[in-house]
Amino acid sequence: PGRFSRFVLKLIGRKSASVIAVSEAVKESLIDAGLPADKVSVIPNGIDLDPFNNIFNDEETRRFFGLQPQSRIVLGLGRLSFEKGFDLLIEAFGEVCSQYENLQLVIAGDGPEKENLKHQANRLKNCNPQCRDDSIVFTGRTDKTAPLLHAASAVVIPSREEGQGLVAIEAMASKRPIAASSAGGLSETIQDCANGLLVPVGDITCLTAALIRLLSDSELSLKFGEAGRKRVESLYTSKVMIDRLDQLYRAVVKTGKN
Repeated sequence: PGRFSRFVLKLIGRKSASVIAVSEAVKESLIDAGLPADKVSVIPNGIDLDPFNNIFNDEETRRFFGLQPQSRIVLGLGRLSFEKGFDLLIEAFGEVCSQYENLQLVIAGDGPEKENLKHQANRLKNCNPQCRDDSIVFTGRTDKTAPLLHAASAVVIPSREEGQGLVAIEAMASKRPIAASSAGGLSETIQDCANGLLVPVGDITCLTAALIRLLSDSELSLKFGEAGRKRVESLYTSKVMIDRLDQLYRAVVKTGKN
């Protein structure tokens, strides 16, 4: 944060009984901005698992979004802004699609970088004969993220900055293998080589290699998917989050009474 933001954070920190960070990375950034370390507690966001427990018809999902019936889907999901790194994903996909047939990149979301990303995708299609007109599909904002995740062969999260990574949690809940940058809280949410692959922030070569590895090794992808689901069930459900919040609130009230 800039100087004014740091001043505001310090002011809030002094006047707060407790401050909640969604990851250790966010906690460290708050402490660095001047908040007292003993006031900052880490409580990751949790999700409701029910939407990801449904059995989806992948053929219907593909028809709805105009995708090829037999294609393998690489999914990027989130706000289309610079810090989310979707330009890095498109560049990496340009390398990957040269090695696989029937591969489609689906970018689901909306944001200020949408037009720039579409122009980048069009340039890639024009200069790479392996990329067809429908190799990269932009869905716009959608509430059908769970069906898309279910249909995906791999999920890529190429963020330059990330507080925690809700998309990672949703992908893990859907048992999808993940290739992601190690930005911020992503390196806490995803365990490298246990339930996904982490690469240095902004490293397109490593991101490309990670995606190729997931697409080439179905057993590894299945292993990552199962491990990710177990991790979400133990750490990132809404119930776990609410229990942690409840404990913190009770501790704050008790301290205040004393």
